Amino acid sequence: MGSKKNKRVNEINNGSMEEKLVVQVEERSIWSVFAGMVTIFLGIMLVVVGVVAILLYRVEPKLDKSVDVPELTQLPSDTSARALTIRGSVDKSIKRVAIYVNDKLVEENLWVDNGNFKYEYSLDKEGQYRLQAASITGFPVRKRSEKSPIMAVNADWTAPSKNIVLNYDKEVDTNSVKVSGQIEPMSTVVFSNGSTNYVGKSDKDGKFSVTLPLTVGNNSFAIEIRDAAGNSVKADTTLAAKRITGSINGGGAVDSPDLPEASGPLEDAMAVLMGNKLMSTLGLIALVVLLINSALVAVKIRRYSI
Repeated sequence: MGSKKNKRVNEINNGSMEEKLVVQVEERSIWSVFAGMVTIFLGIMLVVVGVVAILLYRVEPKLDKSVDVPELTQLPSDTSARALTIRGSVDKSIKRVAIYVNDKLVEENLWVDNGNFKYEYSLDKEGQYRLQAASITGFPVRKRSEKSPIMAVNADWTAPSKNIVLNYDKEVDTNSVKVSGQIEPMSTVVFSNGSTNYVGKSDKDGKFSVTLPLTVGNNSFAIEIRDAAGNSVKADTTLAAKRITGSINGGGAVDSPDLPEASGPLEDAMAVLMGNKLMSTLGLIALVVLLINSALVAVKIRRYSI
């Protein structure tokens, strides 16, 4: 047996170069097969681990009350916007948060930047939206904090009613007029005179009251009604009020703005009289002349009577 093996080796050694190459290739292919099998095995294991990690990651996070709860930034209770910008803050160690709208998970992997997060949620209809957030930790097995307190936002895209009831005196002799009335409940009514606005707010029954300043003559105010969400509408009517004036003794209305109101304060009338120095001087002279004439008449009557 040994001689045959040696003979075979000698034959190989004395053989062609091609046979030597074949032997070397056959010897190396064994190691290649082994290395390939190891690589395939590791690849399969990596795929298995990845699949398991994905499956575990898709499992609903387990509630852990020790995880820090996010805090949402307060939004207006009513809005006319078509999207909500949900902002909040959480401990800086938290890197992900989940967002819930009306108890439905809308985002489970929102990135937290240095303890702050922001999420844009588009609204598809009017109505109330209840917003919450929760912290997410761990991989692939995730944990969730308790949900943040509910923040309710009402989406309202409908303009308020134009209907308005006004109660006020259309002619007054004072420098203001009190206006009461009724509009859509919990709304705001804005009276505009030029660039100046005067605001009144209605209660749950729609009743409101506001005092408007008046100048002498006719006064006109445009009316706008706004609801809590910010929707607004111009009323079809305007408020018209007239501030009237009268003579000093109340003998009737006059249009001159230089005279006081007939039923106005006494100091207004005195201010006009005392402000006219010429009239005061003439009146004083007339009074002196009258006193002198009266004295002369009295002296003559006494002389003739004696």
